Amino acid sequence: MSSIEAPYILGIAEKPQAARRLAFALDEKNKPQNKRLKNVPVYICERDGKKIVIAPAVGHLFTLTSIGKTWNYPVLDYEWVPSHVANKNARTKNFVDVFKSLAKGADDVIIMTDFDREGEVIGYLILKYLIGKDNAGRMKFSTLTRRDIITAYDQREKSLDMGFLNSGLIRHYIDWLYGINYSRALSLAFKRVSGRFKTISIGRVQGPTLGSVVEHDTKIKFFVPVPYWTIESKVVLKSKNFKAVYEKDKLMTQKEALQVVKDCSSLTGKITNISEEPNYLYPFPPFNLGTLQRDSYRHFKFSPTKTLETAEKL
Repeated sequence: MSSIEAPYILGIAEKPQAARRLAFALDEKNKPQNKRLKNVPVYICERDGKKIVIAPAVGHLFTLTSIGKTWNYPVLDYEWVPSHVANKNARTKNFVDVFKSLAKGADDVIIMTDFDREGEVIGYLILKYLIGKDNAGRMKFSTLTRRDIITAYDQREKSLDMGFLNSGLIRHYIDWLYGINYSRALSLAFKRVSGRFKTISIGRVQGPTLGSVVEHDTKIKFFVPVPYWTIESKVVLKSKNFKAVYEKDKLMTQKEALQVVKDCSSLTGKITNISEEPNYLYPFPPFNLGTLQRDSYRHFKFSPTKTLETAEKL
């Protein structure tokens, strides 16, 4: 399938758009060659006298699945399989085939995925199951600017970040084990009670989140409001209005509140102390994906998917 002359360095990018930007940054003439293998965009660039072939994934090309076909629990045996094998609707087969083909002509491999846990896992699984290696060079960059990409290439590590990798793998294992076992337990429990089978899905995050929602809803439903009173006074000082508040935040009876108002209504206030202190306005912290999606929907009515796809193109 591959018509690219060997040998070359094979770069593993996380997505097609990232592969394109990596190739344009790394090619010394800023004109990488673009080929399509099984409709997958592959970029060929030259740097330091070496040919670099950058091929993209589309996020995760592999997923966890159980070993064996019995529908019981607990399920403790699992394996990584290509996503298109586990899910016939996954459009990842061509990407898997391209990496397998390109691996034959590669004399070196560099992981160019996002420098985070998921990026490390994506690159490692491609490396292990499609290329047949356990380790490779690693570019570390936080932005897809030309300067950062070139620096990451020139200063690339000789191996994967094992901390990120192990952390990412463990999260996948825990998510999968938690999700499949609790889902099967709930589904079988529902069948025992109702006599009907129904798949009930629950996950490591989904379960506690739904529990918190139910708990909060229950508190609202059974909440008994307790009335209280607050006292504020308008103070005029040198033609300027100020608000003064009573020393107690809440008064629990109307009688007490009215008595305070009565006692103070004919009095003249006296300023006993004036203090000043600086007030710092700090910038908001950078967005993470969740806060970005929430604010995008609030201001522009963007769906979470649209926000994610837009951010990935930046």
